[in-house]
Amino acid sequence: MLAPRTELPPNHISIQALRSKSEQLPVKSFDRPVVVPYTKHRPNYFHWLFDGIGRLQLLEKAGHDLSEFCYVFREPLTSWQRDTLRGIEVPLDKCHTFEWFDFRVDRMVVLPCPWNRRRYSVSNMNWMRERFRGAYCDPELEARPANRKIFIKRRDSEGRSILNRSELMPLIKEAGFEAVYLSDLTFPQQVRLFARADVILGAHGAGLANMVFSDDAQIVEIFFGERPMFYWLMARSRGFEYQWIDATVSAGRGEQRPNGTLDRSELRAVLSKAL
Repeated sequence: MLAPRTELPPNHISIQALRSKSEQLPVKSFDRPVVVPYTKHRPNYFHWLFDGIGRLQLLEKAGHDLSEFCYVFREPLTSWQRDTLRGIEVPLDKCHTFEWFDFRVDRMVVLPCPWNRRRYSVSNMNWMRERFRGAYCDPELEARPANRKIFIKRRDSEGRSILNRSELMPLIKEAGFEAVYLSDLTFPQQVRLFARADVILGAHGAGLANMVFSDDAQIVEIFFGERPMFYWLMARSRGFEYQWIDATVSAGRGEQRPNGTLDRSELRAVLSKAL
């Protein structure tokens, strides 16, 4: 079971993909068991953490050290992916890129996704929280109460951006929120930021996955058309308070991540309940 679904989509590693690889590529073999924790083409922050990194807890549950294995990935790792692997003490010299070679595997470990009744495992989320906070947070700060309110900003080009944000920013700042572009932060900086957060406001998107590093946050999620319930389930699993607000998107637009506007009075009402 390589992913939490009954069929593997075309962008996952498959037998057909292995057969279609060029015979000109060098063949690599491994001296230890191989794990393929993440199989999508491009790195997605949410799925990397919860469908990829989260699986590795099972190795530790089975009594293994993560350094006992080799890890194979579809594409070269980004800097933030490397930081996540360092945070759980996966040796980077044991991480290999699939696209550079064909490979021979004598022992492969296949790990299921850590789901429980259609939601992510609470124990798995706690494992990631403890490992990453232990790796990247100051122990002295850990003892202090959380007191930060975070507004996750998105650039228009990313989609799910608030088009009238300049109109709303005075209200958001007045409520005590600090606005951040998460793409400007390293992974350790994001861990430290959300470890101190007690209110998180943001559009539906991968940035909300950072609630896993918080202790007892309130979540305010902004939807742009569809209402996927991943983060509601995650907040509910963690025992967090959760609210949502709908943005108005242009009629007839079929973009996957449409931008939109928020009603000022509606946002004020939602924020008053979250504070």
